[in-house]
Amino acid sequence: MIDDLMDVVENPSKREKLALVMYFVVMVILATPLTRMAGFAWEKEGLMYMSIMSLTEILGLTLEAFSIMFFGVVAGLVALLVVDAKKRWQGVLLSVGVVGSLLVLASLGLFVPVVEFIPNLHWLLLGVLVGTSPGVISFLRQLDSSQAYEFRGAAWALFGLFTVIVAASHLEFHLIYMDGDLAFEAEDILLSTTSSVVFLFALYRFVQYDAGTDLLVLGPRQSGKSLLLVGAFLEAKNRQEDRNKFSKTPLNPSSALMEHLRQLDQPEEGWGVQATDQPRELSFRYVHGSVFPKNMELTTYDYPGELLPKLTKGSSDRSGAGESGAFADGGRRDRQSTYEYTYETEQDEGHEYGESGQESGSRSYLGGGSEDAADKLAEKTVESDTLVFVIDVEKYKNSKDMGLEHYFDIIRDVDDKRFVPVATKCDYFIEGFIDKHDCFPTEEFSSFKDYVNQKLQANEQISTLVLETGGDDIQPVFYQTKTNDSGEKVPLRDDAGSVETVGFDYLLDRLGG
Repeated sequence: MIDDLMDVVENPSKREKLALVMYFVVMVILATPLTRMAGFAWEKEGLMYMSIMSLTEILGLTLEAFSIMFFGVVAGLVALLVVDAKKRWQGVLLSVGVVGSLLVLASLGLFVPVVEFIPNLHWLLLGVLVGTSPGVISFLRQLDSSQAYEFRGAAWALFGLFTVIVAASHLEFHLIYMDGDLAFEAEDILLSTTSSVVFLFALYRFVQYDAGTDLLVLGPRQSGKSLLLVGAFLEAKNRQEDRNKFSKTPLNPSSALMEHLRQLDQPEEGWGVQATDQPRELSFRYVHGSVFPKNMELTTYDYPGELLPKLTKGSSDRSGAGESGAFADGGRRDRQSTYEYTYETEQDEGHEYGESGQESGSRSYLGGGSEDAADKLAEKTVESDTLVFVIDVEKYKNSKDMGLEHYFDIIRDVDDKRFVPVATKCDYFIEGFIDKHDCFPTEEFSSFKDYVNQKLQANEQISTLVLETGGDDIQPVFYQTKTNDSGEKVPLRDDAGSVETVGFDYLLDRLGG
């Protein structure tokens, strides 16, 4: 029972379906008390009633015509959500809520039993036209553009209308009119307030299109940071290609990311992706989720791996809670001694998997030296809500320093962050996994993930990192590789010359969850 529950919580697809059921229950449960509250508030013929009557006089409409037209507006807005590929289920749930509300109003003798729809059909159609007009105009504009087909205006208009209705009904419901004076009645206020807040919160979640996730990938030199982002982008691109025209959302990749992709896409044998010699922004957007899809903006600050050891250096003063040390004051750090740093001229020995070595000498960044680059990285670390810690499996297998000690300083120095440990270059585990399970990782990826975690967490430093980041499993990713004549691992390419990635689909789901 507990294992099944944990599987639902950890599986993004199952978690979405559970959320769908929960939202459905919320809509069904709240439809009755909220509609009854609105009905009773209307029957008082108080401020809300007089305001509506004044509005009908200004518009030159009867109350019946206004009510039918308003219902048409709401129906048109909800219909747009049903048509919107990203809001379809939200629209269906709201439709259920609207039908439930009509039934409750009918039980109170309001709206449906007292209006005549046939003689006022033209007002209903006018309302539907008004409600759908924002979506129709937006749709026509997007036909010949690359923009996503989204009805954001309709979603927020619906949220605004329901917010006004719920807030006005809640206030009117608790007002008492006595001989021209007003008093406030607190009876049942806890139920009415809770119902109103929960409904508006659920509705607010319904109309959101953007997840707003700010992601930063951290890792030491040549740990595969750039290829991690390229692989995530390739997976997002594959998902985009599987969608129909009206469900697609532009990926909007940054130029730096496209440069990495161009280098990787070279037909020559090898990786091609050069080690980063100056901080650059790598970003792209994709749609996460199938039941409640949202636009996710994945942005990272790709930086030279040599800056990671300097990120928290000098942050020994951690006496207070919260962001301190290297991350205090918005990421600006003490420049007076410990942060003076320039790269020594060096020539890397060979090329490691993931990023080619480069000769570098006294490089500066952002036009102001390495201090500016480290400051920028510290600021980005503070601003990001999700930090991805890269664990280099190649260094692990070769018993080299993985640079994990710097992650612990970061964890201690920042608050309110989500940490996701990711193991790159996990193709080093393929042979051992096949020997043990007699299948390929692509056939049983969950078993491969367990195998990788078992191997890596046998290392005390790695197991401590997993514990400190919340105890979640390490997410394995890798490119399919082969060994060339020189004994180096190089990407395995298909007949079209494209690289093959594994595990990045699960990574995108995890980052989105």
